Amino acid sequence: MRTADEFNAYYAKPDPWGIASATFRDRVLRARLTRAIRKKTVLELGCGEGHLTQAVFDRARSITAVDISDVAIARARSLHLRNAGFEAALSVPSLDTKAWRTTEPHTPHPRARLPRARAVPA
Repeated sequence: MRTADEFNAYYAKPDPWGIASATFRDRVLRARLTRAIRKKTVLELGCGEGHLTQAVFDRARSITAVDISDVAIARARSLHLRNAGFEAALSVPSLDTKAWRTTEPHTPHPRARLPRARAVPA
């Protein structure tokens, strides 16, 4: 398991895994999750710099987005998303829905393999 310091080192350069250019994946996740998260309270684990928080979860009532990297959380907070709170530590309010994805940081191309995404009632 990687440590916070290791992830902070990854995030020394913004968007180290090219997440922002994965627009095809964003469209697929948004199509699959929008109905499940609309007007719900969502927990996003491993939010990184907040890309998916912004691209996919914008229709949620509120999002608590958590990541181990303080560097990534600082960048996510700079997005100033109206419905999202970014936390480096896990202090989670009651939730209507939990949404998560498997992280595939070494996928060579965004269309090569899509992450699995699920939304389930809390």
